Parts: sequence; C-alpha cells; structure tokens
Amino acid sequence: MSPGIPTVSVIMPFLNAERFMVEAVDSVLAQTFSDWELLLIDDGSSDASVGIAMDFAGRFPDRIRILSHPGRVNRGTAASRNLGMAAARGHYLAFLDSDDAYEPRRLARHVSEFERDPGVGVVISAELFWHSWEPTARFVPEHFDRIIVPAVVTDRRIAPPALIVGTLITRGAPLPSPGSFSLRASALKAVGDVPEAFRLYYEDQVLLCKLLLSFPAKVLPDCLLRYRQHLTSITAANAPLERMPGSAANRARMQFLRWLRDYAAELGLKLPELMVWIEAELDALASLPGAGEPARRFIDLRALAGRTMPRPVLVKLAGMRWRLRQRRTRRRVMHYIDSRPRTVRDYWNERIDDTKLSEHARGSAGYYAAHDAYRLAKSGYLPRLIDWRAWAGRDVLEIGCGAGLDLVRAARAGARITGVDLAPAALELTRGYCRLAGVQAELIEADGARLPCADASFDLVYCLGVLPFADDPAGIVAETVRVLRPDGAAIFMVYNRRSWMNLATRLLRIPLGHGDAPQFRRYSRAEFAALLRPFATCTITGERLPCESLFPGRVAGRIAGGWHLIAECRRG
Repeated sequence: MSPGIPTVSVIMPFLNAERFMVEAVDSVLAQTFSDWELLLIDDGSSDASVGIAMDFAGRFPDRIRILSHPGRVNRGTAASRNLGMAAARGHYLAFLDSDDAYEPRRLARHVSEFERDPGVGVVISAELFWHSWEPTARFVPEHFDRIIVPAVVTDRRIAPPALIVGTLITRGAPLPSPGSFSLRASALKAVGDVPEAFRLYYEDQVLLCKLLLSFPAKVLPDCLLRYRQHLTSITAANAPLERMPGSAANRARMQFLRWLRDYAAELGLKLPELMVWIEAELDALASLPGAGEPARRFIDLRALAGRTMPRPVLVKLAGMRWRLRQRRTRRRVMHYIDSRPRTVRDYWNERIDDTKLSEHARGSAGYYAAHDAYRLAKSGYLPRLIDWRAWAGRDVLEIGCGAGLDLVRAARAGARITGVDLAPAALELTRGYCRLAGVQAELIEADGARLPCADASFDLVYCLGVLPFADDPAGIVAETVRVLRPDGAAIFMVYNRRSWMNLATRLLRIPLGHGDAPQFRRYSRAEFAALLRPFATCTITGERLPCESLFPGRVAGRIAGGWHLIAECRRG
C-alpha cells in the first residue's frame, strides 16, 4: 500500500447518536488490524454526539476525522454516506452505523480476503442480530440473538448477479446491513455514488445492489458485526410503516424496487427470478388497504360497518389483510422460483453447514464440537434412542451422513461404519471429522434410493431427517430392506405434520429451517407407517416436545405432537 494512505477507510454517518456512539467508535479502536482511518459524518446532530465525535478526533487526530455538510444541515443518510466515501483515502471502504459494533477481527478478515483474491470487489460477513444488549431481551423468544448470513456457499468467489438474487429472494437471508460489507475503492468509482433521492431509507441497499450486479463477491461465515436491534433505529421504525400507504417508508420501498428493476434492465441483465420477485413485491404494496386513496378510507370503513370501531382494531384488520395478501404473493413467487431446475443434491451441497454455531474455523475440532452440542441439545432423545455400544463389531450404514456426527459416534463405540450422502460437501465434512476423531469409515457419494451396496450387507441402517427431503423416499426404504441382513434393523426420522412445531411456526410466522428445500414434506403417522410397510415390524414414536423435561423417558414417545417421528423397524 502507498505510504501515508490508510488501507481501510471506515465511514460512520451519525445523527443524534449519543446513546450508542461511544461503543461503536470503541469497536473500531479495538480492531486487530491497525491501518485504518475513521470518518465521522455529522448529519446535523443536535445532541451530545458532536461533542463525542470531537473528543475522539482530538484524542486520535491522525486516525479520526469529522465531516459535516455546509452549515451543518441535515441532508439524510445517502448524502452523508456519499460525503464520507468522497473523502475516504483508503484502498478499501467499510461502513459502520453509529448504533452497531464491530467484532475485533472484522477489518482484518475483510482485508485478508481482498488481498487474497484481487478479483473480488465486495466482501460480506455474517452479522449478529443483537437483542441481548438489552437485558430484558433474553426473556422474549422472538428477541433472542441470532446470526444471519446470506444463504449461499461461503468462502468462495460468487460472480454477479448470483448473490443479489440469492439474498433478495431467499427466505431468511435479507441483504446485509452496512456494517457487514466492505468494497474496493475502485469498485465504488465504477458504480458511482448512492442517489440522494434515497434520503433516509434503502441507500445502503442501493449501494450494495449496484456492487453485487457488477462485481464478484465473497461471503464469509464469520460473524463480525453486532447489528443492534432497538425500536429507535431507522430499520425498526421503517418496517411497520412500509405497510402504511402514503407513508415515507412505503414510498421509499416502492422507489427502491422500481429503481432496482430499472437499474438491472439498464445493465442488460436477464434475471427472471429477480423480476418476478420485484413485480410481486410491488403488486403487494399496491394492493395495501387504502393504497392510492386518502387516509380517511379507514373512517369510511367504520361507517360501512355500521358501528364505531377503535382505530387500533382497524389498523390490526388492515395488517391481517396485508399478511394474507403477502402470503398469497409469496406462494406465487416461491412456486416460480422453486420450479427452476434445482436438485436436492445441489441444495444440500450449498446448505449442509449454513448454520453458524461457533467462531471456530470450518472443519476444526471446535467446529465439530459446537455442531455436535447443538444437535444433542436440539434432539436430546438421541442417546436414549440408540446405544451405539450395542452395535460394536457390527456393520452400520448411515444414509445422509451430513457432517458425520452420528457416524463418528457409532465408530467410536466400535461399529464398522459406512456413510452415504449425495452431497460432496457433506462427505468432505464427514471425512474431516473422521480424520480428527481417528476413526475409519467407508464414505460413498450416492443417492440413498440407489445404493452401490451388496444385498444383506448391514446389520443397521440409520437414516434420520433424509426422507422428508428425498426425491424418492419409497426407493430409500426399498433399498434399506435390500441391504439389511435378515435380522437387521433400521431407524428413520421424519417431521410430523400434526405437531406443536407446525402450529408454532404458523402462529409466529417463523420459517422452518430448510423448509425451502426441494421436495420438503411432512408426514402424518399414518403416511409414515404406509411408507414403511416393506418392513416386517415397525414402531413409531413422537419425539422432540416443547418441554421434554415434563415427559421423561419413553413417556415422551407416547405423546402426540412431537416434531420428530421416529420409526424403529425390523426386516424380519
């Protein structure tokens, strides 16, 4: 890098940010990477945040600068971000909102990726939706901390425009917040500033979309930002107002969608998935109660009802109509998206380890330990279900071995193990875990419905959570019967259609993990039993209840409503 020029410029616009600003700046000062400058852009603050900025600039004059608009007027987030980007001297640009905080390795990780791959224009990392900064959040389930990362393969270059399509239309993977992405200064020169028409909302998403439509990007699995969730943030205040026709947030949402549609067209990009998603979103916004009409329509509704109704009731009814419309639209859009040629193998090859559970590197001992602890915490019935010591010296086949957690457990107990998975990424993880654990396993890339195994070659076939996602579940059952020895056993698990989990996710409108996978299905007990008819005997129990401690031992298995249906089968 050039002498006197910082490697990274961190850009932080602020407006009346005295409550959280010190913590944000301190997180930059705590970075393990030291070659940075911090630009604090005052957008016309009237509280103590200007004094806080001046104090930091006075203490670190070579590293921290304060900028403001002429006359210290308020011009909005887009103009402030543009001002900071224009004044930045760094080879790379990073952003931090004044109410968020970097993790100490944030700059170091992003810079290392840029320098490792000169062709990458944007680096994005996972972010913590941070509720626990407020102590009361730990008592409210919907306010538990969670890590969000775009649902794409991490640690590899993604050519445009794949990442923007993946983030916008994949449920549960929204566009990252500004603190989670960095860019090359040369990339900014190519795409230009953020249009100042996006004064308060969407200016960060506009910038990121411009970059992702033009430059290769890389997504890191590392969680490097604490993205503070609070009611006074622009994002939190914006979300409910987007559903209010005529509000600034509603107009900004429509403006962003139209801009994205037109910008992609200007670039000559043919993206049917993106265009369908945009048109569906615009259609839903245009169909809001009162869209295109004055707000007094809500008063007219009272007259039509023939009685006085409190305004909160009307707002709630309007929200219900909005949600119903959104569900219908989402079904249409997702039907189109899911109709694209995409195999079960492709899906699991990308998503086999997309749950961020620890800060340990992928494939390390800490990584597998964290995943195994998570699995046992989520499915505490597993040690009770099967005693692997009973299978010592016998031949065990796992169909859908995933990261190899149960397969290694069986091997450590003395079983001779074979793992089958149709996703190479899963076999790579299993191979790494076997190597760390010092166990031997035969690993085969194959479909469970077409096993390259001899007849009557296994004493146990173990197949948990595979049938719900399989192209040919009946074929997997038939192949299991074929490869089992006459006295062999099989264990299967599927998801229960009539369970507390289904009810909870519908009431709370929370998407199921991997509910977007191709072929995903839930089973009733009768359907599960019908699928397993080729076996001589079969016992089905329900597991994973919301309060397992209330139902010890096998009592849990006899209670309806468990999310997991477990079948223990015998060939003959």
